[in-house]
Amino acid sequence: MLNLQFSDQTKPTAIKSRQRDPLDIFSESLNQQIELVKLLQEGKTLTQTKRRYVSGKRVEVDVEVRPWFWQNNDNQYLLTPRYSSQPIHINNHRSILCGPDLPSVATVLEQLKQALTDRDATLTEAIHNARRKTQWSKS
Repeated sequence: MLNLQFSDQTKPTAIKSRQRDPLDIFSESLNQQIELVKLLQEGKTLTQTKRRYVSGKRVEVDVEVRPWFWQNNDNQYLLTPRYSSQPIHINNHRSILCGPDLPSVATVLEQLKQALTDRDATLTEAIHNARRKTQWSKS
């Protein structure tokens, strides 16, 4: 029998080392939503340049940023944070009640930003769960 110490680690591939941290991606989106709230309070919108393909040719197009928040029938703002196209369910809740106006939405977004900075376990787990849903599954 060989007298060796074995490990289950594999050599990292170039693709894994190039992948961005999901928390950094969420942080950028969160900052974008905070900026969107500020602009909406001023009566403006936020646009982002995206690449689209028209007839096989790459074209740069300005697209409005979609808000994570909306108003319900009681005129209360609710917020559903997202990772890419997937909603992030924090503590298995679908949305967060913010309050009656846009400054209350900004306050909730700032609280999420602080929780992300502090690496809150509940939030980071919810982000990683949403990220897993965006990945292709091997069947």
